[in-house]
Amino acid sequence: MKTYKLQDIFVPAGFPEYTYVDREAINAKLLTAQINHSKHVLISGPSKSGKSNLWRKTYKNEDIIKIPINSEKNIDDIYCEILNALDAFYTCEATKEHALKASWGTEVKTMLAALFSAKATASGEIAYKDSEKKQNIARQVIAANLVIKYLKPTKKKIVLEDFHYSNQTLKNQLSQDLKAFSDEGCQFIMISVEYKNTVLLNYNQDLQQRIAHIQVGLFSEANLLEIISKGEPYLNISFSNEVKRQIVKESINSAAITQDICQRICIGKSLLETSPSLVYIDDLQQVELACKAIAEDQRMQYEQYVKYISAGGRNDGSSEKYKWFLKMIQKTDIDDNGILNTEVYKRLKDLGHKTITQTSVTTGLNYIPDLLKLRKLPPIMDYDKEKKTLFVLDKYMKFVLSWIPEDSVKPCSQKPSISESD
Repeated sequence: MKTYKLQDIFVPAGFPEYTYVDREAINAKLLTAQINHSKHVLISGPSKSGKSNLWRKTYKNEDIIKIPINSEKNIDDIYCEILNALDAFYTCEATKEHALKASWGTEVKTMLAALFSAKATASGEIAYKDSEKKQNIARQVIAANLVIKYLKPTKKKIVLEDFHYSNQTLKNQLSQDLKAFSDEGCQFIMISVEYKNTVLLNYNQDLQQRIAHIQVGLFSEANLLEIISKGEPYLNISFSNEVKRQIVKESINSAAITQDICQRICIGKSLLETSPSLVYIDDLQQVELACKAIAEDQRMQYEQYVKYISAGGRNDGSSEKYKWFLKMIQKTDIDDNGILNTEVYKRLKDLGHKTITQTSVTTGLNYIPDLLKLRKLPPIMDYDKEKKTLFVLDKYMKFVLSWIPEDSVKPCSQKPSISESD
């Protein structure tokens, strides 16, 4: 019997080679986009919903240039990273004899050198080996056409991970260039927790038919049961049907949480690799212990989120409602489609907030995206002002708030004394 390591079978973070589950409808959409190079792709969905694994399953590593996005990056940074990645294997173009020749020369290297060395100034200096003289050169602009020149022959795709962190300037600049990349069949794949592509369309309406939007929703119960079943034979274990159902229930439709719970149960049973004999797991308490262990590991991070969100953005007493928003997330279920602001108001009243008004709820929900940015928090929640809908984008937040002790998350578990009408 071949031996497999636990960490290779149940994989909470990273690509689950042995327990990957195909979602046919979503896969078909990405395959369609893959062969249509004139369309860029926006893959959106909640955190840990399989967005990155989807493109990793569809595209080969050698066909991808992956660029992580953060709030500080600008368009020059992205283009420099693309050109630098291409330089690693040389950018090639076909000759008349259809052979390949290296075409990366001083043109691009000079521009890159100038851009990196003169980032904060208008010019840089280049020293020549055959002369002691130095020649000043103007800082070169690396525009889309230059990137296309070297990217197109390689047929590589550009993956922008964590695109939701990009600043407005970058989104504006990139939206202007995406049409040019589209015209030349140079495809960008943007990975985001944002559930709509209107941010880019606001800057450039020409992208209307040039972006394929693939919404990666949460996993179905059947998907999660398939993950568990796929992993069992590799480790020579068998979960009872009751344990499987409990794992799925606690996973709140998240494949990552399912993988995490299964891994923690195995760790609790000291099953770190394939068992020489079949191990049957039917103790429901193992599921509870696994969930508590996961929540405890994540506790410090999410308590910080609770602290900063609960503080609100003002000191006039109105921050109290944000504690109630968190309490609602802790105590009630919010599916992938979000909930309307009127439903938020109803749930807060049902939870015991007797004095809050619908106007106060709407005002608070409208402020949530700005509050997260102010507190420099990841986009764990979002509010669509047009649809008047609240979204919870991080399933682990809901999971952790549900499993850590009531008195450990004081801002959202203590019943607030509320006297606000804003």
